[in-house]
Amino acid sequence: MVKTLGLALAAPTSYYSIDRWNDVVETTVNRNAAHGGHPPRPVIRLPSRAQIEAGAAMFQALGDPERLRLLVRLAEGEACVSELAEYEGEKVSTVSARLKTRRHGAPG
Repeated sequence: MVKTLGLALAAPTSYYSIDRWNDVVETTVNRNAAHGGHPPRPVIRLPSRAQIEAGAAMFQALGDPERLRLLVRLAEGEACVSELAEYEGEKVSTVSARLKTRRHGAPG
């Protein structure tokens, strides 16, 4: 028995909520009630930290409207940097820098 906040608790369980108050309360009440009446959901296996960071970098790179415009143009078919620059009314160096960011999947 463990005493926390004046409550006598049984041995710790394998379930912990983000909110510490719920950890204390859940050992004294029906767990299903704490979840709105449904049983606890299965644990979700997340991708590795490196995969999450790579995905975040990709979404960040695609978050720029100008980069996204280039991607839409390239989805329609091949185009060289000079063609893309002409279509977008930009300098070749600007378009090249945007494509480099897209290729590496990180802003810059």
